[in-house]
Amino acid sequence: RLLDPAKNQAFTASLGSLVPTLRAQVLTAQGRWAEALDLFAANFDSALDEGLKRIVACLLADRALCEWHEGHADKARALAGAAEQALTEPIDTDDRTLALARLAQVREALGEAKLAAQHREESQRLHALHREQQQRTVALLDGALAGLDPKQL
Repeated sequence: RLLDPAKNQAFTASLGSLVPTLRAQVLTAQGRWAEALDLFAANFDSALDEGLKRIVACLLADRALCEWHEGHADKARALAGAAEQALTEPIDTDDRTLALARLAQVREALGEAKLAAQHREESQRLHALHREQQQRTVALLDGALAGLDPKQL
């Protein structure tokens, strides 16, 4: 069944900022701080407008790490605080896990060991919870699909 053309157009439009935003996250993981910051700066607001608010904590935490590595501790601290504030909003467990892990790195870099440890412990706890949820989902799917013959589908 085809999507409504208006919905399809809106979905396609959202890809305009999704790809560069994801690329900025990859660049962050690769330690290419300045390049990541350039992409974040160019695409952050439009990414949020286009539906990526659900991962804003992750994006802010990544930006904070980039700013710290670029020598901007004050910006890193402000972005980390904004990411922590964003975690008060509903967010998927896996995204919360990633944001907290990144925030642990940022807070450690900023010399805030106690806060870094709290974020790291919460991230590890949520990662374990997420893995359990995945295992339950697989078990439910296996049970639902048991006995089905793929050749008959």
